Amino acid sequence: MPIKRNLVIVIVAVIAVFSVYQLSKYVHKLALSGPTLTAVSSFSNDDQNCAICDPDHDGLTNAEEVLWNTDPFNSDTDGDGFKDGEETASGHNPLVPGPDDLINSDNLTEQLANLTVAGLVAGELNPASGNYEQTLADITSSVADSAKYLFNKQVDAGLLNIIPGNSDSNNIYVRTVSHLVQRFSDAFGEQLNRLIDDLNTTGSKGFTGEMKDYYSRQAEILDALFNDALSMPVTRPFSSFHTGFAALVMQLKSIDEAMADGDKDTVKATLALQALGDVPDKYIYLLNIFTDAIQGENVEIDPL
Repeated sequence: MPIKRNLVIVIVAVIAVFSVYQLSKYVHKLALSGPTLTAVSSFSNDDQNCAICDPDHDGLTNAEEVLWNTDPFNSDTDGDGFKDGEETASGHNPLVPGPDDLINSDNLTEQLANLTVAGLVAGELNPASGNYEQTLADITSSVADSAKYLFNKQVDAGLLNIIPGNSDSNNIYVRTVSHLVQRFSDAFGEQLNRLIDDLNTTGSKGFTGEMKDYYSRQAEILDALFNDALSMPVTRPFSSFHTGFAALVMQLKSIDEAMADGDKDTVKATLALQALGDVPDKYIYLLNIFTDAIQGENVEIDPL
């Protein structure tokens, strides 16, 4: 996948620019904030020769257990009832019992750096190591999973103001939500129109002040749109569409927030650009659901 190829490049760049001083600072920080990282593995000789094995069947390979410093022979290292692999895939810390165990997904650059340091300390990111390529893949997957979780959060249908549907209420809902859909189309269309220029800008200058200002404004627009979507009455026949629409608005808002903070978290902003590419297909899918619901309820509206 392109996202993984890009992440591998980022990871190799992180490794290349880590000086001894910088590396020692990160190791010291990790030693103070979590379990001590060591280059000594608890695997048997046979296990060490199988980096992709998963003896405790928790969804993490032996190489990934080294990166996360989890117990390769205990599927639930922190004992909170969730397997280590389930926790890392959903943005939770496998070393901290829930519920307050979310990984610092607000900064994927820091997460990437921490995992890279763990791989360096464990010796798995030495190009001479037989696990080098697998470790790169494992780090890539971990950060990609965090981004997937971050940019694909769902909206609880219980947050919606759902009311019974009839001919009058359905027509009122469709007329009202059509304005919200148009606001989303305008905001998203503007971003798509400037996407190539923004990609060129980030490639040559990074995430500049002008981009920060623009995407901050876009995030504010989408935040207002999200709040309007949650507060308006939603008739039951359109609840599935509305839940998906609110989630898509929230996704684009998260993408814009990440772009606005690209100077602080370059990895997250880069993956936000990747996530932006998923929005058109999701939007078309939702509009098809909307159209089907309109036809099923015999609602007549002007085309969007």
